[in-house]
Amino acid sequence: MKRFLYLAMFIWGGEAGAITGAPPMSEALVIPPARVDSEGGSLWFNVNATLTKEKFIKTSDQTSALTIRSLDDLDIELYFYGGHFLHKGRIKEEMAAVNRNFGRHQFELELKGLEASIQQIRRDYAHLKKADIDQKPAVRAAEARREELIQEGPQPNAFNLWYYGATGAVSPDGTYFYCYQTDRTEPRELWQSYWVFDVKTETRRPSTFNFRGKIDQPWRISPDGRYGLVRTGDLDLVLCDPLTGEIKKNFKYPWHIENVYFSQDSKYLVLIGGEAWIYEIESGRRMGNLFINREGAHRKGLFKRETWPGQYAEFSPSGRYLFQRAYTTAGGIGKDLWTAALHSTHVIWDWRRDRLVESLPKEALMRFEGWGPTDDLVLIAEPDHVAVTHLPTGKVVAKLMQPPGFKTRLQPLTVDHRTHARSLCRPSDGLVLSDALAADGYYRLIRWDLGPYMDEIRKRVAALPGKP
Repeated sequence: MKRFLYLAMFIWGGEAGAITGAPPMSEALVIPPARVDSEGGSLWFNVNATLTKEKFIKTSDQTSALTIRSLDDLDIELYFYGGHFLHKGRIKEEMAAVNRNFGRHQFELELKGLEASIQQIRRDYAHLKKADIDQKPAVRAAEARREELIQEGPQPNAFNLWYYGATGAVSPDGTYFYCYQTDRTEPRELWQSYWVFDVKTETRRPSTFNFRGKIDQPWRISPDGRYGLVRTGDLDLVLCDPLTGEIKKNFKYPWHIENVYFSQDSKYLVLIGGEAWIYEIESGRRMGNLFINREGAHRKGLFKRETWPGQYAEFSPSGRYLFQRAYTTAGGIGKDLWTAALHSTHVIWDWRRDRLVESLPKEALMRFEGWGPTDDLVLIAEPDHVAVTHLPTGKVVAKLMQPPGFKTRLQPLTVDHRTHARSLCRPSDGLVLSDALAADGYYRLIRWDLGPYMDEIRKRVAALPGKP
């Protein structure tokens, strides 16, 4: 009887595989990329990403860089550089024009400074009744530099000598973003300013924020667009209306805040630094705190010493779990990244129950790239693919394959202690975006579409033991 049942199950499984084209349940689904971009430079480091219905918008906390790509073809449609909007198909030419503009301002200002210097020297010597002032070394040197500058003319110049910007947050619909900038080509009273940029009209308007002290990073907008969250110069964390700047409430934190993140339903936020503190936004209550020691163990309570600073955090789709990456400088550069606790400690925290999820080994958590479309699926880096992994069992449900010719995703640890790869999943439709290093040495943005596979993925997850 048992032989008959096994034979029947074998035949049924083979027929089902033939009809659906799906591999046997014991094997992971193999999902090829749907799109690969044609340009390099899609690094995730220090990057915040916004996914709208049609666009992928990437910003950096540390520069004014903002890139808008079409999700349809992954081409760059709009690029914000040196305080200017650059456009699809003309980005290189417009970038060169921005650099020429900054070079012209540098030329004019330096020439003006030399003329003023020459005149001042002449006035000083005339006042002292010195003769033959044109022959004085200081005048001759300034005049020689003036002639040299005029012969050279305006030269293209890197904008960072004349422009500094920090792009903060992008609205969830991608229609506006915030930028703090220092632009020396503006009148002096506008050198340092905080602007709200309208992406559609490419216009800017001054911010209406009126916080105590200077606006500081990090700066976030909640996924539902209702709240802005900013750290001010006095290190208060202020929740406000993102358009009017009206203050809603303040959140306290005893250490330097490395970063802040919202849950996808905009109900909770986490502050990371010495510890991870989770707040419920509506009530302002602190819901829990997490401290990880050097061995990666969970310690309860408040610990203001021996801190293991958090660097990145991400809520699971429903907000039940929190992934956190932290690091220390203990150990030495050059060791194997994938050992259990070297420079980084990666954990998944079930914060409602105040316990760490320990179903995945530490070396797998070191390769965590992001959450999958549901709470029980995580994205783990493998050499030639991203593994869609079942959190309770560690079973690989699907493999998101890299295109041929791409290098391994398992890059060695570098001096900045950052995980090499980062993937972003949109739970509503299973769209996954990630970077990979191509053979030409440039990073490419890859898109996978899980939508057509979600029914099969859910079926495979339901057949696995254990729940998250």
